[in-house]
Amino acid sequence: MNKEGYVYIFKAPKYFQRRFPDEPPLLKIGMAGHVSERMESLRKDCDLFDLARVDDFEGIPVNFYWKIEEQVHTELQNFRRVFPCKKCKSKNGAETKHKEWFAVTEEVALRAVQRWRKFIQQESYDENGLLKNHWSNMMVYKNMKKPTAEEKCDNPQRRHERWTRWLEEGVSGCCVGVVRA
Repeated sequence: MNKEGYVYIFKAPKYFQRRFPDEPPLLKIGMAGHVSERMESLRKDCDLFDLARVDDFEGIPVNFYWKIEEQVHTELQNFRRVFPCKKCKSKNGAETKHKEWFAVTEEVALRAVQRWRKFIQQESYDENGLLKNHWSNMMVYKNMKKPTAEEKCDNPQRRHERWTRWLEEGVSGCCVGVVRA
């Protein structure tokens, strides 16, 4: 059974400015069935007093939302930061290290979330959560080429351009020979 949910982006600029004044503020990219409940939990549990959701006007509930989060995290892995939380404790009482925080701009985070949401909206997975043939072929034959020299690991713009071209090619290729109403 598949249920719908959201991929969200949270920010807490004042919190990070106070706690890490020499670092850019981090963004949390996560998933939830109920975003407002997740936000309240983080505010309370982690003492993120100014936690707010980044506006995503395309933010609708979708199936396989956890796959969107997974793709975004993979795309932005070079920008992932471990956030040591002074307030949260693990079961053994140690300080929790949150891992869904990224040192990217809101624009970079939004573009990644929206692109992979669009991918999911192409009905790219079957009812069992397996990648459909067209998209599996796109992954194998169109994606696995090495990135160009211009796509540095610290340049999210080039990565965005490559994945956007890939998605556009996949969308146009999956509709060949199909008449849409």
